[in-house]
Amino acid sequence: MKLVGGQAIVEAIVAFAIVVVAVVGLVDLTKRSVFSSGISQRESQATTYLNQGMSWVRGQREILGWSGFLAKAGFIYCLPSDDLASAGWDTTVVDVANCSALGQTEYTRAVTMSTATATPVGGGVEIGVVTAEMEVRWREGERLVRRRVVTSFLPY
Repeated sequence: MKLVGGQAIVEAIVAFAIVVVAVVGLVDLTKRSVFSSGISQRESQATTYLNQGMSWVRGQREILGWSGFLAKAGFIYCLPSDDLASAGWDTTVVDVANCSALGQTEYTRAVTMSTATATPVGGGVEIGVVTAEMEVRWREGERLVRRRVVTSFLPY
């Protein structure tokens, strides 16, 4: 079969274009995979910080007793330390956004303490409930990402 003048060059250009599109597609797929992996890793770290913070709050409930724990309600407390054993209730803020970063990380962590009352099932005397909302924040580019965990504590 005889090729018409220039047909081989056109075929070579088309083949090259197909290869370029395939390579660009693979690079984009790899980039997305790496980005998703990074997000998953940061989500996992945020979950660890949430769990550590809430464990600290549970421990404080035991250490302070109910009346001392109840007195902490109504405030937002920053927990900027990686070492929660030395943490305290001394850093209060108006907004979680005002908390400083956890050590040398990009994360901030705070707990919002609030109170409410609840009536036991079947009736009875209302009881006070303290709710702790732990929040961890960080940035994904321009987007602010927040993860929260809420736990309610009873006086029993």
